[in-house]
Amino acid sequence: MTIVRAPRPSRIIRRALAALAVLATIAASFTLLPTDVADASSGSGPTASLVRTAPDLAKLCARLKITVAKTTLCSHGPDPLAAFGGAAKLKQTSALEEQRVAAAPASELTALCSAGGVSGKRIEVIYGVPQDRTNRFAEMLAPLRDIVRQVNNNLEAVDAATSQNYRFLCTNGADVTVRNVTLAPVGTDGTYTFDDYVISMQNQVERGLGPVNYIANDRLYITYIDQIQDVYPYGGQGELTGDDQPSAAANANNDSRPRYSMSAYLDMPVIAHEIGHNIGAVQDSAPHSTKGGHCYDENDLMCYDDGGPYFALGGRLTFTCAGLASAVDCHSEDYYYPGTPPASNYLATHWNTANSGFLSPIVSVVKPSPPTAVTAIAGDARVFVGWAGPATGAPVVDLYHVVVIAPSGDQWLWAGDGRERTATINGLTNGTPYTVSVSAENSSGSSAQVSAPTTVVPKVAAIRETFTSSAANFTEIRGGTWAVASGRYSLTAPSTAAAPNANLALQKTVMAGDFSVMATGMTVASTSPWNDFSIVFDYRDALNYYFANFSEGQDAASNGLFRVSRGVAVQIADFTPTITANTFYSIRIERQGAAIRVFRGTTLLAAAVDATFSSGRVGVGSKNDAAKFDDLIVTGTIGGTDTMAPTVAAKSPVSLATRVAQTANTTATFSEAVQGVSPTTMRLKNAAGTTVSAAVSYDAATRIATLNPSASLAPDTKYAVSLTGGATAIRDGAGNPLVSTGWSFTTGPAPTITIRTPSSGATGVSRTASISATFSEGMAGVAASTFTLKNTVTGARITGVVSRSGTTNKWILNPGSTLAARTSFTVTVTGGTTMVRDLAGNPVSTSIWKFTTGS
Repeated sequence: MTIVRAPRPSRIIRRALAALAVLATIAASFTLLPTDVADASSGSGPTASLVRTAPDLAKLCARLKITVAKTTLCSHGPDPLAAFGGAAKLKQTSALEEQRVAAAPASELTALCSAGGVSGKRIEVIYGVPQDRTNRFAEMLAPLRDIVRQVNNNLEAVDAATSQNYRFLCTNGADVTVRNVTLAPVGTDGTYTFDDYVISMQNQVERGLGPVNYIANDRLYITYIDQIQDVYPYGGQGELTGDDQPSAAANANNDSRPRYSMSAYLDMPVIAHEIGHNIGAVQDSAPHSTKGGHCYDENDLMCYDDGGPYFALGGRLTFTCAGLASAVDCHSEDYYYPGTPPASNYLATHWNTANSGFLSPIVSVVKPSPPTAVTAIAGDARVFVGWAGPATGAPVVDLYHVVVIAPSGDQWLWAGDGRERTATINGLTNGTPYTVSVSAENSSGSSAQVSAPTTVVPKVAAIRETFTSSAANFTEIRGGTWAVASGRYSLTAPSTAAAPNANLALQKTVMAGDFSVMATGMTVASTSPWNDFSIVFDYRDALNYYFANFSEGQDAASNGLFRVSRGVAVQIADFTPTITANTFYSIRIERQGAAIRVFRGTTLLAAAVDATFSSGRVGVGSKNDAAKFDDLIVTGTIGGTDTMAPTVAAKSPVSLATRVAQTANTTATFSEAVQGVSPTTMRLKNAAGTTVSAAVSYDAATRIATLNPSASLAPDTKYAVSLTGGATAIRDGAGNPLVSTGWSFTTGPAPTITIRTPSSGATGVSRTASISATFSEGMAGVAASTFTLKNTVTGARITGVVSRSGTTNKWILNPGSTLAARTSFTVTVTGGTTMVRDLAGNPVSTSIWKFTTGS
């Protein structure tokens, strides 16, 4: 290893002069520097201490754990500020720096956290601060991570045909891990050295600085040391091992031991430079080596005038390195060649840092294949473009490009991340045909452009529902309470019936052929982990349609694309990600021929091929949960055959109702707008089959038909309602007839109990008395099971005989034994359609009363 301590700026000139004095006797630029003196480089300068190293230098400088301060260290000398353009050009460590740092793109994080971010050799990033300086970890975390990304991007930019990155430690697999480490204090001497840093790292526990020592054999520790610029007048410092043999397995720059480097500035070139030393750059045998651990190509990351033997003999920086500053081995012949160097290249037979275990393996990047399955669906002044991702094992894609061209030659360009599978191009003109093409790109180049099969013509949306004030175009097929509130279509009090969509509302327009459906939806939080909502399309009737279900839970009956055929729901595609309650999701469904694609946001959830239905209505619903919907937009062709027959959604009185008021009207609410409602298609008949004279009306706004009898109905009479459907009877606007239906109800008045004996609350009642109930009219269903007597305290039932008193409406319960003295008894008359009721079937209200016997 080269052990050189560079001087403070005032000694730079002496350093160069001293190098000239010893140049003739120097065969290698490795130095062992004792650091138990205040400044070993004072007087004759750093190069004056250069000596030929013994063969066991690598062993001596193996960076073993150091337990005594100020002992001998092995280190490449500090790199002065001038090497990086001076302090004014280095990035300063402002406490507000993090406010200007953008979040890292996912592609950068993936590269930084290569191979899971934990296994094998790793570069561990440290935020270090002397114990007697202010810890600003929270403030500096974001800018430090940003610099690390810049360091990695600088390496990635070396060669477009390779994909090599630094192997940074990412313990969470999502971003670079940055340790917060307290270092030894600056102290009273007013200086900070590389020794102070390394000893602090290796002796955290012993010196009470931290809970662990940083001495892992598979780590390269790169530390940004905060707030030492006043006591460390250099840019940074890092170890360098003098070993130029090409074998990665045998080279000392790649062996198993901890490595250390530091930077006093939050600056990409400084940090990248010191890491470069740690992995073996630059060897003295390199073609452009200064013989001092650097090179002399201008703009190269590892090159500057270090005052080494090359410069001591009058050498100068060469200006042959094209491009920006901080290039990584601009000629690929001194220390880094990505891939296999040609035989004539120095790095073919010497140490190539591209083979370091602290870098990801070289992966050749092949130009991506053209995108497949390109689709283009018309929207309202927009087009939705889709494509399939690369096949398994295919070249990686970094970017997708979409080009939309109008007949005039105007172009719309879109570029997105390689993970995207869809793009929306807005600002187009409805009625104008556009050609659409997609290409893929990575660092090796772009694929050929692939065009969509046909031109696409944007058109005005066939359906646009914003629910500003109403949902007048919707038919509530079934379920709970549907209402517009706060500009959203809300479902409350949902039905829990066992049906694929027990809650369902449909928009009236029938769509046919290709179309796109856009909507937003959300579930309402509850104690259930299975809240869901659905977008329905191609709805033919209650037994045949498609729906996309979005659920908080995942199973075969939820969270997927389903086909309902003949009333049986079958999942034809699964959605892997679930949803979160109280969160609105943007949904888009595309139908193109038999192809169906479902997107959530810009993520393609599923693609399926199914041609069972090709037209129908769209709508919203849920299985059995409350939900909210907004912004339903459907673009496509209005048409297709409306084959869905209207149904009766609600009836009044309900079927088999009893005790109906004699003055009540009869109503029927239809599932959609109908025609043909008249006195001949909506009738009311009595038990004798005679039609009741009545006026019949229909309210198109509410879809309610009303039958208003001309006179009050007879009491205690059963009536039958009939609705007649047909081509000239009740039917919808498309001519689909209602299936003729009917129901019955019974008028009141309800029977009552007019006299109770003993009366409620009576006391001193004879122990041998009978119990009786007198009704307001003739009754049926009065029996020992519906007219009962029990001991109030014990609940024991008292057996007895129940009979009618002659032809009166009085019924008597005669106990089978003498009742107990001074005891409370409870009488119950149980009413119901199969219990105590009048002769027309109207039940009496259940009645309970108590009395107490005497002595």
